[in-house]
Amino acid sequence: MSHYIVLVKQVPDVSQITDNAFDPNTGNLIRTRLPSVINELDAQALAYAWWMKKLSGHPDSKLICLTMGPPMAAEVLHYGLSRNADDAVLLTDRALGGADTWATANPLAHAIRKITAEKLGGSTDYFVVAGMQSVDGDTAQVPAQIAEELGIPCVPYATESTYENGHFRFTRIISGGSQLVEPLRTPAIITVAKYDYPLFASFAATRRANRFALTQWGAADIKATAMGVAGSKTRVIRVFPPGKTTRKCQQVQSVAQLAERIIESLTRSSQRNSQEDAQRPSYVLPAKRESVFDRSYEGTEKEIEDYKALQRALEKLQITRPEQITEDVKEKILSFEEISFHKKALEDMIEGYRHTEPSYSGDVWVMVEHQDGQINAATFELTGKARQLADSLEVKVGAVLVGNNVKSLANELIAAGADVVYVVEHPLLEQFDPHSYRKAVAEVFKTYHPQIFLYGATPQGRVLAPMVSYRVGCGLTADCTGLDIRDSSRKGQIAVLMQTRPALGGNVMATICTKDSPCQMATARPGVMKR
Repeated sequence: MSHYIVLVKQVPDVSQITDNAFDPNTGNLIRTRLPSVINELDAQALAYAWWMKKLSGHPDSKLICLTMGPPMAAEVLHYGLSRNADDAVLLTDRALGGADTWATANPLAHAIRKITAEKLGGSTDYFVVAGMQSVDGDTAQVPAQIAEELGIPCVPYATESTYENGHFRFTRIISGGSQLVEPLRTPAIITVAKYDYPLFASFAATRRANRFALTQWGAADIKATAMGVAGSKTRVIRVFPPGKTTRKCQQVQSVAQLAERIIESLTRSSQRNSQEDAQRPSYVLPAKRESVFDRSYEGTEKEIEDYKALQRALEKLQITRPEQITEDVKEKILSFEEISFHKKALEDMIEGYRHTEPSYSGDVWVMVEHQDGQINAATFELTGKARQLADSLEVKVGAVLVGNNVKSLANELIAAGADVVYVVEHPLLEQFDPHSYRKAVAEVFKTYHPQIFLYGATPQGRVLAPMVSYRVGCGLTADCTGLDIRDSSRKGQIAVLMQTRPALGGNVMATICTKDSPCQMATARPGVMKR
């Protein structure tokens, strides 16, 4: 008899994003400034779990909703209880706030352990069912990372389920099609990509939900090992609005005219990209710059402008080395009209001059995705970006190729820009399986230690990357549309990967960097990086 733990999340209504919805200092969303709703895919996951319970035919099976958030997140638990959930657990504590996916997955996994011990009698026959992703983050990382923490199988991107001879089978989306899989053991995690059969609340169920005494746990109750901002592996550098589109609808009269317009559009796009590349200077390591005071590659425009103003002030004072900056010099610097920062910021910037060595070491890697003897186009795009990043860092490009009888693909990767190809072959790797591939990739990682590891944000990459990152202790940024090497000198971070991605349904853009990690990992959207 299987039980079902459904992960639900309260998310902001992305259709009502306001300009003041983010903390200007931390970049974190201030959720109280937006109306909240249940994440749509989690609502579908709840219906999916209820259907699984109905298919199995065990009326004594339990369906338990679990959420992590502020006290107001109890609303989504009442939603679940009004739609056939048997129990609900609210995980809430100030210590859990501001978490990235790493510090979200860890407490949830510990809460699941506590649920199984206290509410399921220690049973291991259960499924954790969750929406593929939440609309506020769009990362699809948390379920896979929970699977890693619990050491259980993960079936991602499920769309349908059947029940035969006491076993569930799931149809899941894969790159290029779909696949029918059956977990060999429970517990297991199922992420739901789409389920179009919603549940509706009755009056009696709603009244029961409103009267239900929720189970509430705090950080001390679950004993998680990574929580909140302190336990996170990534840090938001800045949040900014997306650029306005210049696309216009055009009416054409013939196929020939359509072809002509397409060629014109592609030509303009190519010219625009070439101009942008020419205007944006390639990153130069601090040790190779003409002056130790040159900090033209900081993470934000404000930091760059502050350092330029400081550099001009130092030139006026004829200061050529950081050691010459005494307390008297600091006072003179602050007296200049163009200096807009205070003394503490000045001292941080001066300390930043002492950092010239890169914060990470190792090569830049790309995870190779392939099917039926063909390398996915996203891999070639990432290899081109990896080549650019590696040249700036003066390191090599590595490609990780996992499968069976795939060594012949290595030459294509070398031709695309890779310097080294790490090949892992085994009959059990013939078909992509998240758990098997994670084991293979993690072993290669632990042996050769890259500083950057890039994956395509495909169905395969979006489940493999979070599993590998959690296994090896790295932060991960999902669905990046921009990857650049920059400094954060005042924080002692040199030559770090700035990862820019859309969030909140594309309503905002965020630049993120990795912290407290041996490597910087990111998935990149197919079609946005140049080959």
